[in-house]
Amino acid sequence: MIDEALAQMQDGHLRKVVLSRNYFVQFSSDVEPLDLLLKLRTHHGYLFLLQPARGSAFLGCSPEPLFRISHDVIETMAISGTRPRGDTQSRDRDLAEELLASQKDMYENGVTTNYIQQLLGEVAQDVETSEVYVMKLRHVQHICRKIRARPAVKGGKGTTPRELLLALNPTPAVCGESRPAATKFIRESEGYDRGFF
Repeated sequence: MIDEALAQMQDGHLRKVVLSRNYFVQFSSDVEPLDLLLKLRTHHGYLFLLQPARGSAFLGCSPEPLFRISHDVIETMAISGTRPRGDTQSRDRDLAEELLASQKDMYENGVTTNYIQQLLGEVAQDVETSEVYVMKLRHVQHICRKIRARPAVKGGKGTTPRELLLALNPTPAVCGESRPAATKFIRESEGYDRGFF
């Protein structure tokens, strides 16, 4: 699967693809999804839980929100590139510098940033992007850029939460670029349905 992804990138069919693995956990007794979610609170991320039916849940802790709308401002982030946290301040700083010096990780962050900027540029105005910085979480650190915009027309097409969710998700950070080609490759190669992910 990886060799085929690399071949398609070399041929220009894909710019980026994010592959995943399926991992199943079986518990010896019933588990309340909310209890699991609350155990993730110390990971310093945005918690989410969807429980479409009893006995089924999609939950996790993400370093970034997909987006936020507050006071007529759309806010999101482009996060790509990861390193662990160092066990000393010096090692932590070295890992952050290595992350920022990585052409691969900076390229991937640029792909995600450009995708979000282009999408927001179609439905919003005053799109602003921060400088690159390292977001430090409990166990890992990421390359990050904050992106803000104002809806071109309050309540206009493409700016409701539902419309933004459908447009932004999945970003290149979790799928790839171009999104149609990456999504097709993922569906044909991984052998399982990612569901909400």
